[in-house]
Amino acid sequence: MFNSDPFKGKMWAIASAVPGMSHVDVSKALQKRGARLSNTLTQRVDALVSAGYTHDKKSGFSDKELKARQYNIPIVNEAQFLALLRGETASEVEALGHAPEDNPKISLDDALTRLRGMAHEEPSYQVWQKTCKLLDQCSDEDLPMALDYIEGHLDRWPEVYAMEWGARVQQHQWRHLPAAWRRDMLAGRDNPRLRLVRIINLNSTRAPASAEPQALLGAKSLNRARMIDLGRNRPSAELLRALRSAKHLASLTHFYMGDMTLTEAACAALAGPATWSATHLSLRSANIESNGLAVALGGECWTHLRELNLHQQRQRNACPAQALADARHIAHLETLLLDYNEISATGLKALMSTDQLANLRELNLYGCRLGPAHIDALTEAHHLTHLRRLKLGELTTATQMNDLMNAAHLEGLQTLSFDARNNNGVTALAASSLRPRELSITQNLTEENVAALLGSRALEKVERLNLNMNFRSHELNLRLGCMFLSHRSMQGVTSLNMSSVPIDNAVLKILLHEGQHLGQLQRLGLNYYKPRHISQEILDAVINAPHLNAELRQQLQRSASTDHNRH
Repeated sequence: MFNSDPFKGKMWAIASAVPGMSHVDVSKALQKRGARLSNTLTQRVDALVSAGYTHDKKSGFSDKELKARQYNIPIVNEAQFLALLRGETASEVEALGHAPEDNPKISLDDALTRLRGMAHEEPSYQVWQKTCKLLDQCSDEDLPMALDYIEGHLDRWPEVYAMEWGARVQQHQWRHLPAAWRRDMLAGRDNPRLRLVRIINLNSTRAPASAEPQALLGAKSLNRARMIDLGRNRPSAELLRALRSAKHLASLTHFYMGDMTLTEAACAALAGPATWSATHLSLRSANIESNGLAVALGGECWTHLRELNLHQQRQRNACPAQALADARHIAHLETLLLDYNEISATGLKALMSTDQLANLRELNLYGCRLGPAHIDALTEAHHLTHLRRLKLGELTTATQMNDLMNAAHLEGLQTLSFDARNNNGVTALAASSLRPRELSITQNLTEENVAALLGSRALEKVERLNLNMNFRSHELNLRLGCMFLSHRSMQGVTSLNMSSVPIDNAVLKILLHEGQHLGQLQRLGLNYYKPRHISQEILDAVINAPHLNAELRQQLQRSASTDHNRH
């Protein structure tokens, strides 16, 4: 298009402004030269102005840039656009098709010196970013040696993959796929730097679905990746089939497919044999058609699965527990998250009676409506002898809860969480032989059942205690909080969270005068945002109290003092 008049009668779209010109300025410049403007990108558009900025750090492209690539519409960068406005020749404009490099090339000695310094830094997201940028500055000749040098050091980093809340890149996640390298992959270029990547993050990628299989299949250097994040996408059956059979992706062990839509055909594509051995699978908040979950989990590729996240499935008329009961290849499962689902009693009973869960160590049913039949199914699951962490929703009658908490196969529980809305759980726990190390109780505690709990031996091994009490009654919360703090059974607790209890002089006085048994307490979670009238004299005395843990005193100094000064 640069050989003729690029403006007169042509349809232009704008993806981003250019330096020195606002979006309005770009529009006026185009209209002044006879161009027509389009707010949306369709196949009738002749050219797209883009300075390379993007609001999507995952894909590295904006919506309009991706559509322009799909429709083969020329993308005019800032240098080309300014040259066209100046009326420069076609050859001069074409020469500006590649913007100047942001990372000028450096020598091998300089690269190795700087890489050596980074290799000895504490592993972090920032160090990974700096490493990727430095590798982009290496010449093609020096790159193999630089990669060999840094790879040995990076492999000593611990592998951190967030499967619970999604694998979007966070400060504690490193070795993900940088945006520039992702652009190479989606463009079909096999960047040798990809061999350092451990997380293929395609979450919310806006590349055309048909291009994804070819892009992943062509990136042979991704042969050491451990995790792939396809969340917030609607992958085709072809893509999933290609992933399953790609030999260079055989190292994948972690699969995040949360917040995505899976058709029955896509689920069937997941069910066959694969080159990889998956150990972790997250289908958190996935929208799965019909009986797709049972189809997907029936595949041989999940034989080595150890963790499965089925939080809040958006699957209509299908029980995830029943789908799991029908699965034949989950005998190695150790962690099962079924929280916030509609679990039928028959489905849970079928799941609990299968010997596929013999190695289960964590079961999360929090937020599920559990009736008497559900509790009976858990009580009768005698083969769950390895269970160490159990999270339950709202509990039912006291008789059934007594049976559950006295079940022989639950004696080894280390973490217990439940909703005590009707207080049956607290009553049953106080009378049971359970001695968890971590205990979480939600809502509606009373002075009577708190006294019963404190008077029992249920708290003698508790190290972390989380209490979410009566949110509407601040006075009752304060009294209950003081009961816990002043009781001797708190002597082994290192972390106590009572976020519904306001920071108050009464709390501070207990810490100061009755807190000799709280020497192990390192963290105290209170409502620091709605403090009562705090005496600065008492606060200073607590901060300097020698019988309290130094970490606790520092926390109170930071939290209470800040809010005291604010109010």
